[in-house]
Parts: sequence; structure tokens; C-alpha cells
Amino acid sequence: IAIDADRSATFEIRFAYTGNLGYVMKERYREMPAKQKKSVATQIASQIVPGIDLESFDFAGLESESEPLEFVLRGKRADFIDAAGGELSCNLPLPPLQLGSLASGEGERKLPFFLREPVVNLSTVRIELSPGLALAGAQSGASESLGQGRYRLSIARAGARAVVIHRALYLAPMLLAPAE
Repeated sequence: IAIDADRSATFEIRFAYTGNLGYVMKERYREMPAKQKKSVATQIASQIVPGIDLESFDFAGLESESEPLEFVLRGKRADFIDAAGGELSCNLPLPPLQLGSLASGEGERKLPFFLREPVVNLSTVRIELSPGLALAGAQSGASESLGQGRYRLSIARAGARAVVIHRALYLAPMLLAPAE
């Protein structure tokens, strides 16, 4: 992400399905008409950066039998940065984890929940500021564990005007008691 002094940002998003799901998705997208591919690319970009104006996209590795399918999306958002209290800020530009759908239901859970499939989500974002903008104190991140599951968010400076954000979620198949 390249952030300009006018609060706009230019994005290059790389998103990949890996493992068996990646190969299933590749077959699905190979047969898809170009207009529908653009719709899919726009939807993915909008989930990661709401309000993005998608300028170009590519489905890298689509025709390869050995490379993973990688969506390469490029676009711009005019008002990405919020100005408040003399400082500029933004929401973390990471795709939503959507963990609520794993244990969906209404009310309080009274029975144990069994997570059958592992969940792995890795995201990295590099934010670069244009000349004239400077980084304020960056947050250090966060870390949580639940059973064999782990979540980690790290934020590190990468030079005078850049920051790199890494988010990792690893959930092994597990049984969660109702109170967890």
C-alpha cells in the first residue's frame, strides 16, 4: 500500500488459495468468462479494502499445473486515511477472518464444538508513506492462544516511512467446551 499526502492510497493485493482448495478453485476459474472474473476480482478487492476502485487484475498461475492460483489486484481508494485529532489513521487493511461462521448458531452454546478442519490464514501488508508523511508510534501487535490454536499480529517499522504488518491464524482440529 502506498499512501499519498492527499489521504489516498494505491494498492497491490496478492491473494492465494493454497493446498487442495487452491487446485479446486483453479479449475473453477479456468472455465469462467472474463466478465465474471472481473466481478470476482472486484468482490475480493472490496472485501479487503472497502471502497477500492479496481484498476487491474490478474489470476496468476491459472494455466499452470504446478503453481498456486494467485489473485493480483491493483487499485486505488481516494479516502483511505482518516484525519482525526491532527493525526492520520486507517483500519488494518487485512481480509476478514470470518470465524463466526465456523460455530454459527443462536444464543449461548451449551454443547461442545468440534472444529473438524484446520484453519490457516496468513496475511502480510506493507504500508509505505509518501514524502512529507511520517510514522507515529506504531503498535507492537498482539498474540492469543486457545487450545492448540494461535493468533499473532505483529507490526514492525521497515525504514523511516514504512511499516509491515503480519497476521497469522493457526487453528488445529479441536474440541471446545461450551465455556470456551
